[in-house]
Amino acid sequence: LVALCAGAESVSAQVFKLEAGSSSLYQAHGGSVGFRTPNYDGWVGVGSMDGLRFGAFMRTKVRGSTLSFGDDGIPFRLGTDVFDASHYFMGRGVGLTQVRGATRIFGFAGATSLGLGTPYFRAGDAEKGVGLLFLDRQLTPTLSAFSRTVFSSRQTAINGLEWQPRSGVRAGLAGGMGANQGYAATSFTVDREWYTLKAAYNRAGDQFRRVTVQQPLSSEVDRENVLVTLRPTPSLAFTVGRQNFLQPLTQGSAGIRGSVNQYAATLSAARFNVSSALFDSHVMGMSSRGASFSAGRDVFSRLQVSGNYLWNRAGNTPAFTSLLGMFRETLSPRLSLLQLVNRSQGRTTVSFGGNLISNRISVGVEYQTLYLPFRTGNQFKQALVLNFQFRPFGNYQFNAGSYVA
Repeated sequence: LVALCAGAESVSAQVFKLEAGSSSLYQAHGGSVGFRTPNYDGWVGVGSMDGLRFGAFMRTKVRGSTLSFGDDGIPFRLGTDVFDASHYFMGRGVGLTQVRGATRIFGFAGATSLGLGTPYFRAGDAEKGVGLLFLDRQLTPTLSAFSRTVFSSRQTAINGLEWQPRSGVRAGLAGGMGANQGYAATSFTVDREWYTLKAAYNRAGDQFRRVTVQQPLSSEVDRENVLVTLRPTPSLAFTVGRQNFLQPLTQGSAGIRGSVNQYAATLSAARFNVSSALFDSHVMGMSSRGASFSAGRDVFSRLQVSGNYLWNRAGNTPAFTSLLGMFRETLSPRLSLLQLVNRSQGRTTVSFGGNLISNRISVGVEYQTLYLPFRTGNQFKQALVLNFQFRPFGNYQFNAGSYVA
């Protein structure tokens, strides 16, 4: 593939993307080249990460079907996934996607893969042999059926129906087994202008997996899950929810079950923004509670001021409290500045950020506050999110960023 990219004649429809870097977080060094033409696309990556790592992927059209080779992230969605539809696993092999009338067929043969990724190169190590057959068929304008079958060291066979009688209303039913563990699920969602309802009930064995892989070990919703949002006015919203999770620890081990109850309210009026939230989580017999309250206001047209109070206590441990103050100044449509003052456990820290947008450079430094129910100690976590874009000339663009794992 590298030789193909290097020797290809340059035409207007070809796009190449080069990335390279070094990461002290992952102890990784390497790079990748991506390519796209009207007939095929793909990438090649190589680097050092606990040894020499290699990965490649290519996709092309063959007689109306899509044929793929190499390392790929394979989505594994069920019709009952209303709380988290981002499940996937890494595979290394050959995939074929074909649409015949109202039926969509996806087949894959190869191996599950231990995906090794950095923001600038991807690679993988083949693990266990695997074969997939995913089927989706539209039975009527409102009713569809799906089937997910996995052949590996542990077998998965989940079948179900998805019903959508009108826009904003959807229901699903699924059953079978995952990694030789029983599985059953049902879901219902309604999305209207003044309210949204999401509900699901899942039952699965302690070692349930959609596919037996080393990573990513993503959580599954478990037992009863309900989330209701009421919007009596455009400026006022209330949210009440209960979610249960089955969190895998390692491949082949029983997962940890946890639950989170949440209550939230938000109000935006007269240039004021007020919100509050309560969290009640239970993991491995330990109860934790968290609360947040924030209030903000636009002062004049260029200054936004807000304050946030956070409280968290896990079991009988001392409570954690934090007081956050945020100031954002909009100096122009292209430039804003951000200051964040955090007073927590007797210590004060000051963080700076903002956004700059220009023809050549765009920079954004923001902060997020997350509630993490499976984390011990203080379950509120503040994370910095960085985005950087540089367009030196022509069609070249360089990007850098951070993300929360």
